[in-house]
Amino acid sequence: MKNIKIVKYEHKYAAATAVMWQNSSKGWNGETFFTTKQAVITEEENSICLNVWLALSGKLVVGYCNLFEYQADTGALYIGLLNVRDDHHGQKIGKVLALKAVERTIELGWERLDLYTWTGNTKAVPLYKKTGFFWEDRDDTTHLVNFIPSVLNNELLKEYFKDIDWYEDSIRKIEVKPDGRKENEFEYLTYEWEKGGKHLLAEFCRRGRGLRKIETNEFAITVTAEDLKLVFGDKYKIKYEIENKTKIPLKIEIKGINEKNIKFDFSKKFSVKKSETIEAEFFVEAIEKEQNTWKTHPNVISEISVNGKKSLFKIGIDPKFPAKISLVQTDGICYKDVETEMFIDIENCFKEDAVFSFELPNTDCVSFQPKKFKIALKSQEKKSIPIKYFLKKGCIYVQEVEVKVVKQNSDFIFKRKLESFFPTYTDMFYGKRQDFHIISNGKYVLYFRYKDHINRAFFMDYAASGRIFFNYPKLGKPYRDEFNKRLYDKVEYTSEGSVSRFTVYYSSEEIKGLKFKNIFELSANGILKTWLEFEFYGKNKCQKDIQMKYSVGVPFAETVMHYDGKLVETKSDVKNEPMNWDCEKFTEPWIFSKQDEITVGVIWNDDNPLQLGDWEKFFEFDLGKMKAGAKFSTKPIICSINTFQNYKELRNYAQKKKLKNDRTKESFHFEINDGNPFVNENITLSIHEFKNINVKGNIVITSQKGSLIAVSGRFTENRELILESHLTENKGIDVAEMKAELENLKFSRNKAFFPIGKGKIDYSKSEDRHEVCNGIISLKASDKFGPALYSMKYKEKEWLDSSYPTPIAKSWWKPWIGGIYLSPPQAQIESIIKEKYSVKFVEKQDTSGNKWSGLCIEFTFKKNEKFKGLKVKQYFLLLPKVPVVFSIAEVMQNTGRYISNQYMQAACFLKPDEVFTDSSFLRKAENCDDVEIIVGDKMQNRQTKECAIFKSKNRKEILHIKSVSNRRDIYMLLDTSVISAWIGDMMKAKNGETVFINPHFYIFNEEVIDDSVLVDLENIRFE
Repeated sequence: MKNIKIVKYEHKYAAATAVMWQNSSKGWNGETFFTTKQAVITEEENSICLNVWLALSGKLVVGYCNLFEYQADTGALYIGLLNVRDDHHGQKIGKVLALKAVERTIELGWERLDLYTWTGNTKAVPLYKKTGFFWEDRDDTTHLVNFIPSVLNNELLKEYFKDIDWYEDSIRKIEVKPDGRKENEFEYLTYEWEKGGKHLLAEFCRRGRGLRKIETNEFAITVTAEDLKLVFGDKYKIKYEIENKTKIPLKIEIKGINEKNIKFDFSKKFSVKKSETIEAEFFVEAIEKEQNTWKTHPNVISEISVNGKKSLFKIGIDPKFPAKISLVQTDGICYKDVETEMFIDIENCFKEDAVFSFELPNTDCVSFQPKKFKIALKSQEKKSIPIKYFLKKGCIYVQEVEVKVVKQNSDFIFKRKLESFFPTYTDMFYGKRQDFHIISNGKYVLYFRYKDHINRAFFMDYAASGRIFFNYPKLGKPYRDEFNKRLYDKVEYTSEGSVSRFTVYYSSEEIKGLKFKNIFELSANGILKTWLEFEFYGKNKCQKDIQMKYSVGVPFAETVMHYDGKLVETKSDVKNEPMNWDCEKFTEPWIFSKQDEITVGVIWNDDNPLQLGDWEKFFEFDLGKMKAGAKFSTKPIICSINTFQNYKELRNYAQKKKLKNDRTKESFHFEINDGNPFVNENITLSIHEFKNINVKGNIVITSQKGSLIAVSGRFTENRELILESHLTENKGIDVAEMKAELENLKFSRNKAFFPIGKGKIDYSKSEDRHEVCNGIISLKASDKFGPALYSMKYKEKEWLDSSYPTPIAKSWWKPWIGGIYLSPPQAQIESIIKEKYSVKFVEKQDTSGNKWSGLCIEFTFKKNEKFKGLKVKQYFLLLPKVPVVFSIAEVMQNTGRYISNQYMQAACFLKPDEVFTDSSFLRKAENCDDVEIIVGDKMQNRQTKECAIFKSKNRKEILHIKSVSNRRDIYMLLDTSVISAWIGDMMKAKNGETVFINPHFYIFNEEVIDDSVLVDLENIRFE
């Protein structure tokens, strides 16, 4: 490890630290870190770590290690991250950093150092073991514990380490597998050293996290309890085996020490010439809940003095109820006024047969059948017994039950709390269980976990899934874990109307005089508001700036956000960790996530924007130097689960107004001609990566029909690539395929494009008929027949069903004119054809610069009282040689009133084939199989949000109808005489205002076009 220096982290090393992470992929199984200088600064400023060390090689940062107070258990510090740059592996840098953490743990007076890794980390595990860590034998995670600080601070052992080097002289066998020796269900972890004939062994009890055996050249002491699992309410034995290896008697004193529910009143002084075995008794008092398997267990503690030098010996035991009894629900949400099944799970914890008798108390909210039980169980037997409950009102059921136990030679009674949770769709209630405070409002539930003083809240939809969690608040800077392991001062429940409020009170010990409240307001609609209120009670002004960090756990997959001025959608994007986004680029204060059927939203205030760290999302509040009596309240953070169906609803709620439906861009976005799918000879192709990731690789763009000259380019750290191409020939509708190969990552994006042909749109008029033709599509309308397009031919084949030139009676309608026309559903065609209407040739340019030509059918309601004053212009527009008809309506609102949410629909009567029964329509739906409906003697109807597709047995051509209106639903209906599609849109307009509505496209192609490649049609609009 030549020329390597260990230093404390400072911001001046931030850029070099970022470079280290960018070059640390191999050690993390290929995990890529796209960390920047600013991201490192932000992360370290917001960290709650006690120390951060860097390993320097010249100006390069080549190693990193941080140290925390361990949150998951008591009595330990914790290495959060230990990393060595890929190109510096094998230089023992990791060892030096790990030893630095051990050394600091000793300096701070802690007894243990923990860390997590993964089972396949075969390179690092030997390093960790050599530096004193044991790999615990656990199924749920790879957790390591280090008792070297406890060893080196032990009064009985200190003298030995004047000659023995705990690192260099260890003779412990290092294997890449979990450690531990099992004996009578106990697990023991053993250190062993030898040097110059001196031998030392120190063995620890894994569950109690304490020393249970010492062996030296002079003596050996071993402490053993009779069993690990001990039923409370009884006495048990502990045994001391002491061996004297010298000729001088050992002076021994043993004192029992009480801890938690272990009462150990024992004291004995004696001398040992050769060996002695001493037994004592300790008492296990009642417990309130089962012991967490992975936390430090209650210990039988003995203070043992050897010739005046003392050491604590600890044996962790697992205290048990005489029986485990629990009420188990089968489902999440509960239903009232019906009998429902649930279960009583019971386990005999004795090593002998027993009979358990108890009664479940009924309450005003819930009753049980049966409610009295007498259950015989063999030694350590388990049973699950079905019962019925009848629920009158949602509730939290917590009852202390007296359980009578009958064994062979004794009987007694113990008390056990039985609890369950009965949420419903309609009830609002709150209460307390052993681990949580619970606030239930309909199907929405807020859990506040106070077990082990972990002040975390969880918000969820109990009828579905998905959740948001809120971590305990942290005061700083630097931030500390003050409120993680210390219980709150008090809590309050209140309610008003349909809103439940839960308030948690805290007072800081680190900032004397500072008190605050964390408030949650839960509505029955799934909206949760949370904020903090601070007050400073100090006599003088606070001497330091106070900041608060409040972490929120929300999913970040398939997310929509307003980012860098655009709506960006991640979908199921790769490398979508929070660290890959720049929180300063949020241009609206909200994010929306949808995964499967679960929607989650978060809204914040612009003054306190969402912050993104490496692994978390959080908010920071700056309280400054608070004066005596000063108060400070944060703006609410608003969270929702399954309240808003899509990002548009959430965005409108966040902005407090209805916004226009802008298109979203994918986070890795491929675009043709700035989003314009109608192309001329020259085409611009752009690729943009919104995330802050420095991916590199090759981009190739081709087209399915070959009408686009293939182009390629190199994607670099600029995260943007623009390529120029042009058409080889007009082959009709084509799909551009962008293929990316970016550093072990391959994916593609497809977009449809429509080549514009040469020439112009021909227009002709004869008598009352108007006709336009773009070379492949012709459209016809009449001044006298009705306000409808009555003919749409593609390659000389008619696709509209119409009664032109005379209205008739057909199917459900009289009169019936067919074709395509627009109207409100409340205005029948009979009243519309009575109005005066006209047809004219028009030319219009859309916002993307495309110059359209076609027919405009115009009429004004004058006779219909409800819509009198409403002028409608329906456009049917073409581009040269493009197999697409663009239909859009312009409505001039002069009714003298405000029109709100008026539904308008285009009726389309179609003729896919000259032979009626040879026609069919295809209904495509998201996450469903396609369904083709054949015309026959039965009425059929379907609805789709994707393209409505019409086919024929005798034609190659297929008609797609693509709606891009606010309401994307297209209803398809066929009966024994008509085939129709109904395309709707909602209209809002002030009096005197003109609006465009109901844009949709009629697209002809010989193959079915996937709806996903047509998204750029949504960019075509008029203003």
